[in-house]
Amino acid sequence: MKKKETQLPGVVDSRSAFAESCRALRTNLLFLEEHRVRSIMITSALPNEGKSVVAANLAVAFAAGRRKVLLVDADLRNPTQHKCFDVDNTVGLTQALRRPQSSENGAPEIIVQQTRPGLDVLTSGPLPAGPSDDLASDAMIRLVEFVKTKYNLVIFDSTAVLPVTDALVLARHVDGIILVVRAVHTRSEQAGEAIKQLRRANTNLLGVVLNSVNARKIAARNGHYHGAAP
Repeated sequence: MKKKETQLPGVVDSRSAFAESCRALRTNLLFLEEHRVRSIMITSALPNEGKSVVAANLAVAFAAGRRKVLLVDADLRNPTQHKCFDVDNTVGLTQALRRPQSSENGAPEIIVQQTRPGLDVLTSGPLPAGPSDDLASDAMIRLVEFVKTKYNLVIFDSTAVLPVTDALVLARHVDGIILVVRAVHTRSEQAGEAIKQLRRANTNLLGVVLNSVNARKIAARNGHYHGAAP
Protein backbone atom coordinates (compact mmCIF):
# COMPACT_ATOMS: atom_id res chain seq x y z
CA MET A 1 0.00 0.00 0.00
CA LYS A 2 1.34 3.43 -0.94
CA LYS A 3 2.17 5.60 2.05
CA LYS A 4 -0.17 8.54 2.40
CA GLU A 5 1.44 11.88 1.60
CA THR A 6 1.91 14.07 4.68
CA GLN A 7 0.34 17.45 4.12
CA LEU A 8 2.04 20.57 5.45
CA PRO A 9 0.29 23.92 6.05
CA GLY A 10 1.53 25.60 2.85
CA VAL A 11 2.28 22.60 0.62
CA VAL A 12 -0.62 21.32 -1.46
CA ASP A 13 -1.41 17.73 -2.39
CA SER A 14 0.87 16.63 -5.23
CA ARG A 15 -2.22 15.41 -7.12
CA SER A 16 -3.96 18.79 -7.01
CA ALA A 17 -4.42 21.15 -9.93
CA PHE A 18 -2.28 23.75 -8.17
CA ALA A 19 0.62 21.28 -7.81
CA GLU A 20 0.28 20.43 -11.50
CA SER A 21 0.40 24.15 -12.32
CA CYS A 22 3.65 24.42 -10.33
CA ARG A 23 5.09 21.49 -12.27
CA ALA A 24 4.15 23.24 -15.51
CA LEU A 25 5.90 26.38 -14.25
CA ARG A 26 8.92 24.24 -13.36
CA THR A 27 9.01 22.89 -16.91
CA ASN A 28 8.98 26.39 -18.37
CA LEU A 29 11.76 27.51 -16.04
CA LEU A 30 13.92 24.50 -16.93
CA PHE A 31 14.36 25.98 -20.39
CA LEU A 32 16.25 28.83 -18.70
CA GLU A 33 18.98 26.56 -17.31
CA GLU A 34 21.12 27.13 -20.40
CA HIS A 35 21.00 30.86 -19.55
CA ARG A 36 22.39 30.07 -16.07
CA VAL A 37 19.33 31.15 -14.14
CA ARG A 38 20.21 29.59 -10.79
CA SER A 39 18.48 31.96 -8.39
CA ILE A 40 14.86 33.14 -8.61
CA MET A 41 12.96 35.62 -6.48
CA ILE A 42 9.21 35.16 -6.04
CA THR A 43 7.38 38.38 -5.28
CA SER A 44 4.02 40.08 -5.79
CA ALA A 45 2.65 43.57 -6.23
CA LEU A 46 0.78 43.52 -2.91
CA PRO A 47 0.66 41.35 0.23
CA ASN A 48 -1.72 38.37 0.38
CA GLU A 49 -1.42 37.38 -3.28
CA GLY A 50 -0.12 33.87 -2.56
CA LYS A 51 3.56 34.41 -3.42
CA SER A 52 4.81 32.36 -0.45
CA VAL A 53 2.61 29.39 -1.32
CA VAL A 54 3.78 29.59 -4.95
CA ALA A 55 7.41 29.74 -3.78
CA ALA A 56 6.97 26.75 -1.45
CA ASN A 57 5.21 24.54 -3.98
CA LEU A 58 7.54 25.50 -6.83
CA ALA A 59 10.47 24.49 -4.61
CA VAL A 60 8.74 21.16 -3.89
CA ALA A 61 8.15 20.62 -7.61
CA PHE A 62 11.81 21.22 -8.47
CA ALA A 63 12.98 18.92 -5.67
CA ALA A 64 10.60 16.21 -6.90
CA GLY A 65 12.25 16.61 -10.31
CA ARG A 66 15.57 15.58 -8.75
CA ARG A 67 17.04 19.03 -8.40
CA LYS A 68 18.90 20.13 -5.29
CA VAL A 69 16.90 23.15 -4.15
CA LEU A 70 17.25 25.76 -1.43
CA LEU A 71 14.21 27.84 -0.46
CA VAL A 72 15.18 31.05 1.33
CA ASP A 73 12.60 33.04 3.29
CA ALA A 74 13.79 36.57 2.50
CA ASP A 75 10.53 38.17 3.59
CA LEU A 76 12.01 39.77 6.70
CA ARG A 77 8.76 41.53 7.61
CA ASN A 78 6.19 38.73 7.50
CA PRO A 79 8.01 35.40 7.04
CA THR A 80 5.89 32.31 6.44
CA GLN A 81 8.07 29.49 5.08
CA HIS A 82 8.73 28.08 8.55
CA LYS A 83 4.94 27.76 8.86
CA CYS A 84 4.58 26.27 5.37
CA PHE A 85 7.06 23.50 6.21
CA ASP A 86 6.46 23.34 9.98
CA VAL A 87 10.11 23.95 10.89
CA ASP A 88 11.91 25.99 13.55
CA ASN A 89 12.59 29.69 12.91
CA THR A 90 14.83 30.62 15.81
CA VAL A 91 17.90 30.59 13.52
CA GLY A 92 17.91 31.63 9.87
CA LEU A 93 18.84 34.23 7.29
CA THR A 94 19.19 37.18 9.65
CA GLN A 95 21.87 35.42 11.73
CA ALA A 96 23.69 34.34 8.56
CA LEU A 97 23.90 37.97 7.47
CA ARG A 98 25.32 39.01 10.82
CA ARG A 99 27.82 36.15 10.88
CA PRO A 100 28.63 36.18 7.16
CA GLN A 101 31.92 34.29 7.22
CA SER A 102 33.08 31.10 8.88
CA SER A 103 36.54 31.00 10.44
CA GLU A 104 37.66 28.21 8.09
CA ASN A 105 37.17 29.28 4.48
CA GLY A 106 35.42 32.65 4.44
CA ALA A 107 32.13 31.14 3.23
CA PRO A 108 28.82 32.39 4.67
CA GLU A 109 27.70 30.43 7.68
CA ILE A 110 24.11 29.29 7.15
CA ILE A 111 21.92 26.77 8.94
CA VAL A 112 19.42 25.09 6.62
CA GLN A 113 16.73 22.55 7.44
CA GLN A 114 15.96 19.64 5.12
CA THR A 115 12.22 19.30 4.65
CA ARG A 116 12.26 16.45 2.12
CA PRO A 117 14.79 14.82 -0.21
CA GLY A 118 16.40 17.49 -2.37
CA LEU A 119 14.79 20.46 -0.61
CA ASP A 120 16.43 22.55 2.11
CA VAL A 121 14.86 25.62 3.70
CA LEU A 122 16.67 28.64 5.12
CA THR A 123 14.08 30.37 7.29
CA SER A 124 14.10 34.09 7.98
CA GLY A 125 15.28 33.93 11.57
CA PRO A 126 14.34 36.73 14.01
CA LEU A 127 13.04 39.86 12.31
CA PRO A 128 15.64 42.65 11.96
CA ALA A 129 15.17 46.36 12.61
CA GLY A 130 16.10 47.32 9.04
CA PRO A 131 15.18 44.56 6.56
CA SER A 132 16.09 46.50 3.42
CA ASP A 133 19.53 47.34 4.85
CA ASP A 134 20.18 43.65 5.55
CA LEU A 135 19.13 42.64 2.05
CA ALA A 136 21.31 45.34 0.47
CA SER A 137 24.40 44.34 2.45
CA ASP A 138 27.60 42.82 1.08
CA ALA A 139 26.87 39.84 3.33
CA MET A 140 23.66 39.18 1.37
CA ILE A 141 25.52 39.35 -1.94
CA ARG A 142 28.09 36.84 -0.67
CA LEU A 143 25.35 34.56 0.63
CA VAL A 144 23.49 34.53 -2.71
CA GLU A 145 26.65 33.72 -4.63
CA PHE A 146 27.65 31.03 -2.13
CA VAL A 147 24.35 29.12 -2.11
CA LYS A 148 24.27 29.16 -5.93
CA THR A 149 27.43 27.04 -5.84
CA LYS A 150 25.81 24.50 -3.52
CA TYR A 151 22.37 24.08 -5.12
CA ASN A 152 20.93 23.60 -8.60
CA LEU A 153 18.33 26.25 -7.83
CA VAL A 154 17.81 28.81 -5.07
CA ILE A 155 14.32 30.28 -4.63
CA PHE A 156 13.90 33.45 -2.59
CA ASP A 157 10.50 34.30 -1.12
CA SER A 158 10.49 38.10 -0.94
CA THR A 159 8.19 40.84 0.29
CA ALA A 160 5.68 42.45 -2.07
CA VAL A 161 7.04 45.16 -4.38
CA LEU A 162 4.73 48.11 -3.79
CA PRO A 163 4.58 48.54 0.03
CA VAL A 164 8.36 48.51 0.75
CA THR A 165 11.68 48.54 -1.12
CA ASP A 166 12.94 45.14 0.11
CA ALA A 167 11.99 43.22 -3.04
CA LEU A 168 13.65 45.75 -5.35
CA VAL A 169 16.84 45.53 -3.28
CA LEU A 170 16.91 41.72 -3.34
CA ALA A 171 15.96 41.59 -7.02
CA ARG A 172 19.36 43.03 -7.94
CA HIS A 173 21.12 40.00 -6.42
CA VAL A 174 19.23 37.21 -8.21
CA ASP A 175 19.16 35.87 -11.76
CA GLY A 176 15.43 36.28 -12.33
CA ILE A 177 12.11 37.33 -10.83
CA ILE A 178 8.62 35.85 -10.96
CA LEU A 179 5.74 38.17 -10.10
CA VAL A 180 2.63 36.57 -8.57
CA VAL A 181 -0.65 38.36 -9.25
CA ARG A 182 -3.85 37.30 -7.51
CA ALA A 183 -6.89 37.37 -9.77
CA VAL A 184 -9.56 39.93 -8.78
CA HIS A 185 -7.53 40.98 -5.70
CA THR A 186 -4.93 42.99 -7.66
CA ARG A 187 -5.89 45.80 -10.01
CA SER A 188 -4.17 45.92 -13.38
CA GLU A 189 -2.59 49.29 -12.60
CA GLN A 190 -1.06 47.87 -9.41
CA ALA A 191 0.43 44.92 -11.26
CA GLY A 192 1.63 47.30 -13.96
CA GLU A 193 3.31 49.57 -11.41
CA ALA A 194 5.09 46.59 -9.82
CA ILE A 195 6.39 45.50 -13.23
CA LYS A 196 7.47 49.06 -13.99
CA GLN A 197 9.42 49.30 -10.74
CA LEU A 198 11.14 45.95 -11.31
CA ARG A 199 12.15 46.95 -14.84
CA ARG A 200 13.30 50.38 -13.67
CA ALA A 201 15.64 48.60 -11.25
CA ASN A 202 17.20 46.74 -14.23
CA THR A 203 16.08 43.33 -12.99
CA ASN A 204 15.34 40.22 -15.04
CA LEU A 205 11.56 39.68 -14.93
CA LEU A 206 11.03 36.10 -16.09
CA GLY A 207 7.23 36.20 -16.08
CA VAL A 208 3.98 36.64 -14.21
CA VAL A 209 1.97 33.93 -12.44
CA LEU A 210 -1.78 34.53 -12.21
CA ASN A 211 -2.95 33.05 -8.93
CA SER A 212 -6.42 32.15 -7.57
CA VAL A 213 -7.98 31.85 -11.00
CA ASN A 214 -11.50 30.41 -11.08
CA ALA A 215 -10.69 27.87 -13.78
CA ARG A 216 -14.10 26.19 -13.60
CA LYS A 217 -15.75 29.48 -14.54
CA ILE A 218 -13.29 29.88 -17.42
CA ALA A 219 -13.92 26.28 -18.45
CA ALA A 220 -17.65 26.85 -18.54
CA ARG A 221 -17.04 29.81 -20.83
CA ASN A 222 -14.53 28.05 -23.11
CA GLY A 223 -15.84 24.50 -23.01
CA HIS A 224 -12.88 22.82 -21.27
CA TYR A 225 -11.15 22.67 -17.88
CA HIS A 226 -7.41 22.68 -17.22
CA GLY A 227 -7.26 23.04 -13.41
CA ALA A 228 -7.23 25.87 -10.90
CA ALA A 229 -4.95 27.36 -8.31
CA PRO A 230 -6.39 27.47 -4.79
